[in-house]
Amino acid sequence: MQMKERLFICKKGHQTKKLAWQDAFVIDCSQCKLKAHRALTGRGHNAQNSQPFVYYERPSDGEIFVAATAEDTRHPRGFVRKEIRTMNEYSQFRRQYSERMKADAEINREQEKAFRSMENKAGRDRLESMLSSLSPEARAFAEAAIESSYNVDVPAVSPECFIQGLEMDRSERQPYQDEHHNYRRMD
Repeated sequence: MQMKERLFICKKGHQTKKLAWQDAFVIDCSQCKLKAHRALTGRGHNAQNSQPFVYYERPSDGEIFVAATAEDTRHPRGFVRKEIRTMNEYSQFRRQYSERMKADAEINREQEKAFRSMENKAGRDRLESMLSSLSPEARAFAEAAIESSYNVDVPAVSPECFIQGLEMDRSERQPYQDEHHNYRRMD
């Protein structure tokens, strides 16, 4: 337990500063003898006392660079700093960014298919040239390999945008620490 000077306010609005333990919530008002309740002080401008999610966007082509933390000082040239503070902003950002990532992933998948089909064709040609010199068991294995090389399947990945600090359940979050104000909240 910690004793320090705390602010108490009664119904008439009298403010009293008094040394009190951290579990003291009610005292007698020094001016009117009514019950004075401890005023809740602290940083109440953000509900979770958390830093905003920061990202940088290039206006010319919409490319996005995600900052490691809100205090990340790297500012890419030509990018504009943007912050996400509410869940509505986050939902909109996530939806747009996921659509962009899906389109990029589909392009990459098509390129990977084209590359694999060229590589497989080169391997098939090499195996077909060696078929006559192989033993019957090796020839059967090579023919099976040639047959399977026509199957060019590139597994699709899920490029869904996931921002860990905003997605995790409250019970899974790390305690918030603010070094500037020497504050640590344990949920």
